[in-house]
Amino acid sequence: MSTYDELVPVLKKLRLSGLLQSLEVRCREAADANLCMRCTSPVFRRPDGRRMLAA
Repeated sequence: MSTYDELVPVLKKLRLSGLLQSLEVRCREAADANLCMRCTSPVFRRPDGRRMLAA
């Protein structure tokens, strides 16, 4: 399973499905630039700085 496939249900669960429109392009750009994708970790940071488990 690819990173993209793993992120789709997580984004839907977090009600961030709007990101799905550009997710494939973002993943490709990150891979091309050798960037790690922080959003693939099981912990997300909320705007208020608190941590939230994705699963």
